[in-house]
Amino acid sequence: MSIQVDPGAPGAGEEPPVVRVRPGRSGAPRIVLLIVGAVLATLLIVSGILSLLGQSPGRNSLIGVSLDKGFTPLPGARGGTVRAPWRTGHGTVLLFFAKWCAPCHAELPKLAPVAGTGRFGNSRVIGIDGDQSTGSAASFVSSTGVRFPVGVDDQLQWATTLVPVGFPASVVVSASGVVLAVNYGALSPAGLRSELAKLG
Repeated sequence: MSIQVDPGAPGAGEEPPVVRVRPGRSGAPRIVLLIVGAVLATLLIVSGILSLLGQSPGRNSLIGVSLDKGFTPLPGARGGTVRAPWRTGHGTVLLFFAKWCAPCHAELPKLAPVAGTGRFGNSRVIGIDGDQSTGSAASFVSSTGVRFPVGVDDQLQWATTLVPVGFPASVVVSASGVVLAVNYGALSPAGLRSELAKLG
């Protein structure tokens, strides 16, 4: 704050000089700076979150990508191996799940009757289990009534590439190996039928 005294000395019978106290201006810039700083920090945080969401593999980030490399065969939950069907010209719906995933316990029994043995003309339904052992995967798969082939992605190689956000998830791949859709969350029977319809 600043103090201002009116000039002039008082004469006889005059009032003493008036002292005016004015609020200082040094505090105002600090408040403005704090507000601006808070707004900028908020904007940076929001833009960072939006950037992460935009860059994280989500529903659209893989669409149109050609899966021409990787995807080594996985051990089958019931024995044998499970290979990428699009490598042999089959459109594919991949269903990613794991025993520890609570929504997967509700999803798979509903999808099992729709998926059947996993063969739909030239298209296939393949399960990808994110558990760490074929024994654990086999036990879980048998308890859900699943009959379609299930590969055990014990190193999470397929999952890391296609659905790093988490389980349950589904990926639709064309017969030529191009990703048509990526969906996170439990898939309904109608949703599975819809994904199979995309493959023709």
